[in-house]
Amino acid sequence: MPHEPTPSELDALMRERTTLTLRVFWGAMLAGLVLLFLLVLSLWSKDAVPDSPPHVARGLGYAVVIMLVTLVPLGYFIRNQQYKKHWRGDAIAPAGYLSGNLVLFVFCELIASVGLAATLIARSHGWQYLTAVPVIIAVAVLVVNFPNGRAMLPARS
Repeated sequence: MPHEPTPSELDALMRERTTLTLRVFWGAMLAGLVLLFLLVLSLWSKDAVPDSPPHVARGLGYAVVIMLVTLVPLGYFIRNQQYKKHWRGDAIAPAGYLSGNLVLFVFCELIASVGLAATLIARSHGWQYLTAVPVIIAVAVLVVNFPNGRAMLPARS
């Protein structure tokens, strides 16, 4: 006869599934950025991208920096608001953990993707460093926020 899970067993199962799901998204996002980076390197080494006007390279550089300084703090803010909305006792409900972290991850992915494309375009004018630094920072934020699921666990006294 099958065992009917208790509410605490169901909670633990939901936490595990949420953490696993978020780790899959996190890994897929990093893998996508690695593939995009390899594509940029390949195009860069073959000199396959035509030169762009200097004002375009400069504008893209500034745009990526502005994206970094606005979207990363906004991503943390939205994640914290999701955490507050889904606060249950002394832990975060799995739905809030998933949605809050996904927003932050998507913002980091967006910054890094646009930054890699801008780095490729800005290369001929020496602006590639201005666009590469936000990419490195956005990827670092993504890596540091590896989904470990601890926020969904009740606090221990």
